[in-house]
Amino acid sequence: MIPNFKMSESFYFSEMIKTSHEDLALENMERSVPFVFNMTILCRYALDEARKTIGLPLLVGSGFRCEALNSMVGGGANSKHKEGLAADVVFPGITLETAINEGRKVVARYAELGFNIDVVVENKMGKVWLHIEHDIEGPRLWVSTEKGYVQEAQTT
Repeated sequence: MIPNFKMSESFYFSEMIKTSHEDLALENMERSVPFVFNMTILCRYALDEARKTIGLPLLVGSGFRCEALNSMVGGGANSKHKEGLAADVVFPGITLETAINEGRKVVARYAELGFNIDVVVENKMGKVWLHIEHDIEGPRLWVSTEKGYVQEAQTT
């Protein structure tokens, strides 16, 4: 059984480690333990603040990933998911346009607060989500395109 403790005002441990790959669920939970602090900070600051800024619930599609899970889902070798420093989230009614607009608001809020957190608007295989990750150079907004990622210019 996966423990379900609250990591922040709006997010639970179970959300941050869940996977649809049942064969890796236990390994993912066990390997997440050293990264609970990172996930807690991500939830308390980045995700809670994004939720407040957007004004809608955020649903975590992918949080922490152990190496095996990261490989299975096609994650990058340097994925911050493997350190508990990234999460992919959606919100009700998300479209590419709303993701970009809300992503801008979230990045502006992170800039106000001095947070080093990037927001990436992902648009792959007909699905749209926000990838939120700690990055020393953040806050920045990136948008995925067919040719890669494009950084939006800061307007603040």
